[in-house]
Amino acid sequence: MAVTAPPTHRPPAAQSAITVNEPRGLVVTVEQLIYVGLAVLALISHLYLLGDRALHHDETHHANYSWIIYQGRGYQHDPLLHGPFLYYLTAVGYFLFGDSDFTARLSAATFGIALTLLPWFLRRDLGRGTALLASSYLLISPVALYVGRFIRHDIFAVVFELLAVIAILRYLATERPLWHYTLAAAFGLMLTTMETFYLFLAIIGSFVAVWALWQVARWTLWLLLGYGAVAVAALKGLPRLSAIGPIPLPTADQALLVRNQPDNDLLTYFANVGGVLGPLLRHPASLLLLVSTVVLCGVLITSVWLRKGADGRTTWRRAADAAPAGSLVGALDRIPRRQWANAFAIAFAIYAVLYTAVLSNPLRPNIAGLVTGVSGSFLYWLGQHGVQRGSQPVHYYLFLLSVYEPLLLLFTPLGIGLVVGRLVRIGRRKPASRAQGVLHQPTNAAHAMFGPALLAWWSVGAFAVYSWAGEKMPWLTLHIVLPLTLLSAWTVATVWRWAMRGPFDRLALGLTAMTGVLVLLTFNRFGATIRSEQSVGYAGLWPLLAGCFVGLLLVGLALIYRSGRPAVIALLGLVLAFGTAFTIRSSLRLSYVNGDVPVEPMVFVQTSPDVARIMDRLREASLLRTGKLDLPIRYDQETIWIWYLRNYSNTEGSTGTQIDKLIDEVQAVFLLSENVAANEAHLEGFVRQEYPLRWWLPECEVYRFPSRERYCGATPGATSLLSRMLTRPWDGQALADYWNFLQNRTLPAPLGATNWTLFVRPELAAEFGIGSGTAR
Repeated sequence: MAVTAPPTHRPPAAQSAITVNEPRGLVVTVEQLIYVGLAVLALISHLYLLGDRALHHDETHHANYSWIIYQGRGYQHDPLLHGPFLYYLTAVGYFLFGDSDFTARLSAATFGIALTLLPWFLRRDLGRGTALLASSYLLISPVALYVGRFIRHDIFAVVFELLAVIAILRYLATERPLWHYTLAAAFGLMLTTMETFYLFLAIIGSFVAVWALWQVARWTLWLLLGYGAVAVAALKGLPRLSAIGPIPLPTADQALLVRNQPDNDLLTYFANVGGVLGPLLRHPASLLLLVSTVVLCGVLITSVWLRKGADGRTTWRRAADAAPAGSLVGALDRIPRRQWANAFAIAFAIYAVLYTAVLSNPLRPNIAGLVTGVSGSFLYWLGQHGVQRGSQPVHYYLFLLSVYEPLLLLFTPLGIGLVVGRLVRIGRRKPASRAQGVLHQPTNAAHAMFGPALLAWWSVGAFAVYSWAGEKMPWLTLHIVLPLTLLSAWTVATVWRWAMRGPFDRLALGLTAMTGVLVLLTFNRFGATIRSEQSVGYAGLWPLLAGCFVGLLLVGLALIYRSGRPAVIALLGLVLAFGTAFTIRSSLRLSYVNGDVPVEPMVFVQTSPDVARIMDRLREASLLRTGKLDLPIRYDQETIWIWYLRNYSNTEGSTGTQIDKLIDEVQAVFLLSENVAANEAHLEGFVRQEYPLRWWLPECEVYRFPSRERYCGATPGATSLLSRMLTRPWDGQALADYWNFLQNRTLPAPLGATNWTLFVRPELAAEFGIGSGTAR
């Protein structure tokens, strides 16, 4: 007898499925472990010996302004010392950990660590390999590590620059409001940190405008090109005409009038601003630039956003409706007005809170800071363009990059070429028919190139703008290094991905390793040759021999495998191996060996180590005698003493070159050596010792062109290491001298210096290492 089972009712899968939350072990990927390792190394490298190096003159100002806030004495914005963000953050560090040279730099070091790890957020937009390479390079970059351990505004500004770029790319990919608000916060923080905000905004804003117009109406790019030509003619051509004259930039006295308004008298402030802007705006160059800007904006607004076609839609609307997900035009078009308002509120709130100093002056905030935060900063630093502090040559940043970041100089041009080549190919493709409902293929392909194109534009823009700007300083190099690092990382990842599609077996690896050993041995012989006066004339033959070895390897691999990809892998491997070793060595020497010794071009007019050493002994002497920091000390108008003596209770400074008559209780006197003669009458009974206060690299003998630079006297026939290397590259001695500088920082002339003199009572002399000098 057959038994039939009763039919079973099976509910839909959605109803019958049971979700079982089984415990899962923590899954850690290799990539995550690498980032953890980078984080640990970044922490160590940024905090190791952080407080041992003497504070630079600028660092003492920044540290002291922060200490004044920490002491509850308020804050007054001064564009000379940039924005308020650094000072409030450093004051928080003092509150948590106390005030010292270490804690003064701690906030900068924290942001240096953050800069190393932030590329993690670019993994989905630029690729995991690009992000990992960028983080790895920022860890070892000499410029990034040095500036990341330096209490200046640049490390903070650069972190906000990277955060802004991350927010732009992430918003295009996700269109989440969080990233829009992150961009607004980054801009607000950047504006309250440093005036480089305006340069960054101009570079990134111009790229966004060009990219959007390229997608919407490519003919408008000719308008932008024409506008650029008019701007160059207005700013460079007209001021050279004798009938017109130079543009009247703010003078030093005018800059002092408009930099802030502590009494909140806005009427007086606006009158002062008018006195600065009036002549500036009436100049023919300014008028031409303003008129051309208005005309450009009018034409663009009319043709792109107002004029409608036969279908009743504007040019912008047609482009936005056809824009695929993730495109710039589509993302911009879909941003709600409320979201724009919220983003503006975030940026303005950050700006208002910090520039009104309400955090440190809650009862009497500087309301005028709402205006002076922008106008005072912009006009003050516009005036500094003409002052050209540092008087550096136009090739200054190119020289610094060649000394510290040669890998970036190698890969950046290649990356720009790759980006331009791909965009040209995209522009030449014929768009698919939109009538058939097919997406515009060039736009889709262009979207994939938005990130790399942004990096290329940023790299070229930053290098050009900072090289053109009147004030050039070594720490500003970081604003160039960051985009170059990101672009170079993308370039290496892209080239490596392409090359790895070809064969590369043990034979290729062995030949590459053998060539690497031969190159290493060749440069070892090169080093021995340049140390010998008899054979130095033949020094140039050894680098040529190393190049021949590499050339033979590349040709051999191409012939063996009938493909250029193995040769590219080998060349890339050799360049990265030797370049990374050179970069790590440069980074270690700059940050830990020569950090306050200006044999390094990055170390600019640096406080000498003697100052920090004397201050340590002064502290010991005071504590040994009284148990407190109350040793009676007098000093002149030099400002670094204010920071170093901030915690001493019995000090008195002078606002000029002369100090008051000394009482018998005074135990130590600090004077600039140039002020000693004017104070000899007060220095009876002291012994003395002279030390370097600040010292600097002999620039004219190292990287300037002294035969034609007025800074160096424009002496006919005068040369430098760089000029000899460029004009006589075949000269073995010139090559040897330049190589000795690159490898060992051997200088052709002594360091420049300004000195100070320490005066102490004879009973203290031994504690300062002065010896048995006679009292006067």
